Amino acid sequence: MPKSVKVIGWLLIIASVYSILSSVFSFLFLDALEPKYQMYSYSMRIFLTIYGLLFVATALVSSIQFLRLRNWARRALEALSWLYIIQQVARAIYMLLIHESYFLEIMLDAGLDPSSILKTVFIGLYVFVIGLGIVLALIILKHLGGDTIKNAMIH
Repeated sequence: MPKSVKVIGWLLIIASVYSILSSVFSFLFLDALEPKYQMYSYSMRIFLTIYGLLFVATALVSSIQFLRLRNWARRALEALSWLYIIQQVARAIYMLLIHESYFLEIMLDAGLDPSSILKTVFIGLYVFVIGLGIVLALIILKHLGGDTIKNAMIH
């Protein structure tokens, strides 16, 4: 088994388990926030949690089967990687164009000057993290489509 299969497989398994736990805990404890700090309505949070859990469960199963050198799992991970990239681009656009007021309200409530560099830094950091995820997904896609991994798969 090529080293790249092991690295990608285990990386995605760990990320999937983390994402499942993160989704469940954020859904359960988001109600602890005041309603004005919640970015989404309750029904939207339920939808996003279910969608996220289905996405990550698919990634988890595919990653496990990828380690077993199943070619369908490699193709599934490629598709999930492209979907992840599309989701992250949409999230960044949403954050920059639509939801900037959310951060403005938090800053005002915290007594911070909304014209300060802090808002720009916070939004910039958020977009940087999204960009980092996209770069990692592109690196994974490059390896998933490479001959080393393709030739290792059981057809």
